[in-house]
Amino acid sequence: MICCMTSDAPKARGRWPRFRLSTVLLLVTIVALGVAQYVAMVRTAETQALNRRLAAENAKLRAEAGQLEIDDPSKVAALRISDLDELTWRWKVYLPKGNWFISYLTQGIPREGVTNGPTAGSIEGGREVLVSATVRKGADGRWVVRTALDGAKIGSTLKESHRLIAPLINPAPLSGESTDIAGDKVQESLDPKQPVVLLRLRAHDVVQTASGGWEHKDDPQSSDGIMVWLNRQP
Repeated sequence: MICCMTSDAPKARGRWPRFRLSTVLLLVTIVALGVAQYVAMVRTAETQALNRRLAAENAKLRAEAGQLEIDDPSKVAALRISDLDELTWRWKVYLPKGNWFISYLTQGIPREGVTNGPTAGSIEGGREVLVSATVRKGADGRWVVRTALDGAKIGSTLKESHRLIAPLINPAPLSGESTDIAGDKVQESLDPKQPVVLLRLRAHDVVQTASGGWEHKDDPQSSDGIMVWLNRQP
């Protein structure tokens, strides 16, 4: 008679790896530090982005309010101040130390550089000043241009044939213009060793083409218009 023998020995089971408590704590600490560092990096990036956005908004608000940011007192800082009046330009300007004066032209305005023009001044720099230029029709019916640098004023009368005001008298397309305005919408930094051109408006004829359209006829050497700049005395 054959009997089946059974074994009471326990079956072998898979054994879980064993770790020391110190090892587990070290791993948990490393993971926690990694997560904390990642969270810190994300929050830092978000904070930097927020700071950049706030700085841009602050700069925009300061520009709209006409406030200058003086980062380098050795440079001229210019910001145009919004004005609803036609043919009127105003700037808030920081002038480095020295004696400054204002000049302007209404004829013979070059595309680049400056030439001789009527001058007023001088005033002491190292501070912010207000500069303005305007073209107005006076009570006597004559058109005049006026420029001012912190109270120092200068101007002259314009003829009705001047190409800057001719379109105001005769609405026909007699002239066009090209305009460069310093610090328009965004503060601009300028070299005080060079003439600081705040406004260069060059009016020029508009002629009809063979196809019936219109095109600007710009004198490359000089033109009517208005040009305003500042110079520091040597």
